[in-house]
Formats: sequence, C-alpha cells, structure tokens
Amino acid sequence: MPQPSYRLLAVDDEPLALNLINRVFESESDIEVISTTSAVRGVEMAMLSDIDLVITDQRMPEMEGLQLLARIREIRPRALRILLTAFPDTTVALTAINEGLVYKFVLKPWEPEDMRVTIRRALETKRLADEHEKLVNQLKTSRDELVRAEHMAALGRLSAGIGHELGHAVQALLAAVGQLETEVRRVVGAAQASEQALARNFVAADVARMKSEILRAAPEILGGTEQTLVSVRAATDQLQALIQGMKEYASQGQAEPTDINQAALAKEQPEIVTAIEKFLSTGEVSTK
Repeated sequence: MPQPSYRLLAVDDEPLALNLINRVFESESDIEVISTTSAVRGVEMAMLSDIDLVITDQRMPEMEGLQLLARIREIRPRALRILLTAFPDTTVALTAINEGLVYKFVLKPWEPEDMRVTIRRALETKRLADEHEKLVNQLKTSRDELVRAEHMAALGRLSAGIGHELGHAVQALLAAVGQLETEVRRVVGAAQASEQALARNFVAADVARMKSEILRAAPEILGGTEQTLVSVRAATDQLQALIQGMKEYASQGQAEPTDINQAALAKEQPEIVTAIEKFLSTGEVSTK
C-alpha cells in the first residue's frame, strides 16, 4: 500500500468535529489524518511527526487555536495552518493576519465538500511552495558549481603563465645571489691576504698577493655589492608580488551573498578573467 503524500493534523476539543474531519478524508489515500482533542497533545504530535497542514478550533480549554498555531509554526514552519471558529472575532483575525499564523479561516459549521476543496487547495499550495524551494536550492547549488568551475578555469589560465613569471623571478634571484657570493669571496680573499701580509711583516710575496686581491675586490668595495643587493631586492619584490597576486585571486573564491535571479542569468564572470590577464601582462594586482 503506497504511503500517504500528506499528513494532516486536526485539533478540536469536540470529538464530533474530529470524527467529521476523519470521515471527509477517509477515502483520500494520499492524505493521512492524525487528530486529538488536546491542544497540548497536538503540539507533541507536531514535534514527533512531520506535518503538512494543521486544522484547529479557536476556542479550546488548554490553549486557544492561535496560540497552538504559533507553537506549531515554531516546530513546523512550512506547515500550512487553518483556523476553525464559530465566533468571528476581528481581533483574532487581525492577529492571525499580522503574525502570518493562518492560511485560511473556516467558519463553523462547515460543509464536508467545502472542507475537502479547501484542504485540497491548501495542499496544492504547499506542494507548489515545496517545489519552488527545491528549485531555488537547485539553482543555488548550480550557481555555486558554476562559480567553482569558473574559478578553477581562471586558476588554470593563471597557472599557465605563473610558472613562466616565477621562473624569471627565481632566475634573476639566483643570478644575483651567485654574483653576491663571488663578490663576498673576493672581499674575504682581500681581507685574508691583508691579514697574512701583516702577520709576516709585509714580505714582498705577501704584499703582491694582497695587492692582487684588493684590486679584484675593489669594484665591489666601490659599490658593486650594493648594486647586487639591489638586484636581489628587486627579484624578491617580484616574487612577493606574484605571491600576493595569487592570494588575492584565491580570496575571490570566498562565498558571498548573491542574487539568485542575477546568478541564473549570468553565464560567466569576465571581471575575474580580466583581472588575472592584467596581472599576468603587467604584474599589477587589482585591489578593487
């Protein structure tokens, strides 16, 4: 036997009223009716079972119908709510409307066929609302997947050029470091030759070696080493710029609130591609 598609909770302190509701829907195989004469028990039922629709009387001893609907709305916010009343009350109506507690008012006594039509319309409204929410969630998921796909595609385009840029920066850094090592060795050699000449009271051979080492290191002493350090700093700054650019691009992948309607119309995000291409061609990192 197929499971019912909808579950209806009926709450009324009059057993005859509940029996009438049960008779109206006993032939409806897609609707399961659960009922109780206790408002407190009705709250417990809503906590234990998923509810699609609630029908309750307004005047009941344990709590009024609006109070019951307010409690059930907290437990099952997507369940539609119908209020039965034999005593139309403007205050009750305004409260129910302003607080969004009811889908419809039904005056007692009600006709079985009218009730059947009312319930069917309410359940159709519930079905359409559920389908709408499902479509919205699917759209959100599709949007997130689109953003991730575009992000990965742009990252692929970035990686195609980033290796070349990193290679240039690393080569320049290694060349500058190698030059600096050579210059430092020459300065150290001159210092060692001078120290040896001093220790031997400046004999001719030591003086000649000291002179040769000093002449080799002289350009570096006069400023060549500083120029090499400038090259090292420039190569390091280039590497830092590349790393910062990658960090800023990666931060663009963080989730942000998005208008779903706009996301559904947008097929791509050209501003990301433009920013990456600008970075690869000029080395400038956008801060917008």
